Amino acid sequence: MKNITHKKILTGALLVSFLLGTSVVHAQDDAVDTSTSDTSTETVNIRPTPESIRDRREAIEAERLKRLEEVREKQTEVREDRAQKAEEIKERVTEQKELRTMARAERAQEFIRRAIARVNNIADKMEAFIPRIAERLDELEERGFDVSNAQTELHLAQESIDSARSTIAKLTDLVDDLGNDDETTQDDSKETIRSIIEETKGYLKEARGHLTAAIREIKSVNANKDTETDEENGDSGDE
Repeated sequence: MKNITHKKILTGALLVSFLLGTSVVHAQDDAVDTSTSDTSTETVNIRPTPESIRDRREAIEAERLKRLEEVREKQTEVREDRAQKAEEIKERVTEQKELRTMARAERAQEFIRRAIARVNNIADKMEAFIPRIAERLDELEERGFDVSNAQTELHLAQESIDSARSTIAKLTDLVDDLGNDDETTQDDSKETIRSIIEETKGYLKEARGHLTAAIREIKSVNANKDTETDEENGDSGDE
């Protein structure tokens, strides 16, 4: 009887243990399932969606475009600044060149003015002799003396003086060329000026020679007149 009772107690204990073990297992399984489920849920929630990826890409692209635009604006500012400085330098160079040209032109004008004035002054002095010589020749001619050679020399002297005036006046056409920046143009102009001045000097020399010849003719006529007068006086004394 005791054995039977003991077996029943043992069997009940085993049954209780089994039931308790099953409950624990199920509880552990539920816990594992719950944990797995929570982990899975959390993983799904962290994974980016296509919309979020697109938004992120758009934000990155917008930021890139913004920075690119800033760089372009900076480059534009730099180019504009350089262009402005280059233009300012160009204006200064042009202004300096114009000032140098003006200075050369002013010096050229002054040189030409003095050269023309000098020639005209010499010509004026020579021309001042012409009326006086012409008046003397008219007196001698009225008295019957041949003064044709002297008159020719006087006419040639006036022509040479006029040629000297017109030749030296050509210098006024070279003022702009003398003020030019081109060295070849300046050299050509200087050579032309030398040629004009030499030609003018030649005309003045000719004029002086013709005046001298006219005066010499007058002296010769006067000498002949004195000789004739002496001869006439000698003839009268003999009578």
